[in-house]
Amino acid sequence: MDQNSIGSAVYSNVPVLEITIKGIPMMRRRKDDWMNATQILKVAGFDKPQRTRILEREVQKGEHEKVQGGYGKYQGTWIPFARGLELATQYEVADIMQPILSYRQGSQSPPPAPKHTTAASKPAKQTLLRGPRKLKPTPRKQTLETARARPSAVLSSEMSDASIEDLKSDRSASPDRTDISIHSDLEDGVHAIFSDQYVPGQLQISGYSEKLLEFFTDPKRFSMPEFLRAPPPDYDANATIDDEGHSALHWASAMGLLDVVAYLKRAGADISCGNHESQTPFMRVVAFCNNYDLKTFPEIIQQLIGSAHISDNHGRTVFHHISMSTSAPAKSKIMAARYYMDQLLNHLTQSMSGAEFKALIDHRDHNGDTALTMAARNGVKKVWKSLLEYNANPHILNKDGRSAQEYIDAHEASKRQILPSSSPIHPAALDRASSYSTTQISKQYLSEAAIRTTHKVLPEITEKLKLLASAYDAEFHEREEDVKEAQTSLSEMHNEMELHRVYLRENPAVGMAKMIETATEQEIVCRDGLYQVVERSQAAALKELVRVEESSSSMKQEDVTDLTGLITELEALQEARKSKVREIVNIMGSSGLGPRMNDYRKLISIASGGDIPPEDLDDIKLAEIEETLTSADEGLITEVLLSNDDVEMGEDD
Repeated sequence: MDQNSIGSAVYSNVPVLEITIKGIPMMRRRKDDWMNATQILKVAGFDKPQRTRILEREVQKGEHEKVQGGYGKYQGTWIPFARGLELATQYEVADIMQPILSYRQGSQSPPPAPKHTTAASKPAKQTLLRGPRKLKPTPRKQTLETARARPSAVLSSEMSDASIEDLKSDRSASPDRTDISIHSDLEDGVHAIFSDQYVPGQLQISGYSEKLLEFFTDPKRFSMPEFLRAPPPDYDANATIDDEGHSALHWASAMGLLDVVAYLKRAGADISCGNHESQTPFMRVVAFCNNYDLKTFPEIIQQLIGSAHISDNHGRTVFHHISMSTSAPAKSKIMAARYYMDQLLNHLTQSMSGAEFKALIDHRDHNGDTALTMAARNGVKKVWKSLLEYNANPHILNKDGRSAQEYIDAHEASKRQILPSSSPIHPAALDRASSYSTTQISKQYLSEAAIRTTHKVLPEITEKLKLLASAYDAEFHEREEDVKEAQTSLSEMHNEMELHRVYLRENPAVGMAKMIETATEQEIVCRDGLYQVVERSQAAALKELVRVEESSSSMKQEDVTDLTGLITELEALQEARKSKVREIVNIMGSSGLGPRMNDYRKLISIASGGDIPPEDLDDIKLAEIEETLTSADEGLITEVLLSNDDVEMGEDD
């Protein structure tokens, strides 16, 4: 990359120098040479939570400008040139940023930056801040707008995960898996939303979606919406709830909330539903560590496996997305990617035919890359080894004419060059042995040809021994890492097993069975009682309607011929009403009575004709309530039939 790759542009009416590094636009303001710290951290490979923490703890304590709104690429935290150079040096990206760092502005402007001349937009909102930043609480309304506009720690394409070590400590402290999920992506991620720049979106969402969004963005404050247990008829489980097109199933799956996933699927959520990039919930799951930390991925596979064959707008499958997640340098990402890959490969080999599996694992995206190509390009051996073990093809060429095998070979070669040896025979010792042996051999042989051949072959043998030692070291280090990971997983499993043992000791199986049996019996009794109460209250209401109708109308002779048909229709409607009553009882039983109990007390009191005050219902047995209601209700069908007899008698007269 040379100085000629620098272009000029205007963003939000501010002239800048611009260069693209690793696919990321890097800018330097022409008026004062200030640099965009957010862009520097992106080039350094930090994900969004990490960038946010660095900006807050290191960058924003000094002189800086925070730009919000305006043209998207220009947004971020701007800092003086000297501080930008210091930041780039600190995070080891100064070398690749050298063209824009060393550029000297002259009278002649550089050529326009690629793909645009001037990016016109409304002026950016700038806030000049000097010294430490004071954080203020974020209003609830602003929180929701932010979450809609830039989805979340869980779903935004820039998001990653909190420290894996924090998660380990949380896991050992409590068996509550929901809490672990919150600590994983949400605790840092939601904070990142509140503190980062955003452009409010224009998405209009329903009340249902808003409640879900509240829950997903702040699950510690908001509980799961009750309507998920018994979805109302107008609830659309596939509705978009943020500006990136994610549905509730995308969020719940990525967060590892198995119960919410089950409720959403029961409500009609489509596992194939994609966001604006046509990414399915399964693809968003593997982009984050939640289901790895919670060890819920096997259950998620069972729920979402039907969408494994789907590709997004870029032709990428869930396998591609697993490999893409390894582009971040975080160790937790690589561990999670390997876990996801192994689990998914193992499941699919058991549920797919050989031909289907082969086609899926070697599927090429629009750039011609397979999942193996991506993993190899990212240099993640743990992932590419898993794919190779399941016979992924390493020789498929992408549109750049490169294969996974080429990336693997290059990675192995570079690793051999930089890896220090830990073997008993150090390369320096090999050099000394080579020098000594060559001297001694020259004295042993009289033939010039023998001496020349020996001098030629011995260095090659020494080099081969060096390579062998390096390869052994590399393999040894990998095995050590595998053992450490296995020991960590084993320790976590032992901790969880111990928690379950304690729980079982405190709650014996016999006692639990008895509790379940008692609860089941109570549920049956309550459902029966509720059915009778609703049935009687409706009967009383219908009786009153009949009385009013009879008093306000007189039956004519010509209406009698239709009476039999009307009675039949009425009986059918009564049966349909009873069926609906049973549905109401089931829904009430599933969702729980809770705060509606007072409404039911009033309803029973009204149905009894006021004979039972609402406040006395708790002290009255169900049988007494039923008796009171029965005395107030003589039966609707009986009344109609009696009315029919009166009409027929009138005809006989």
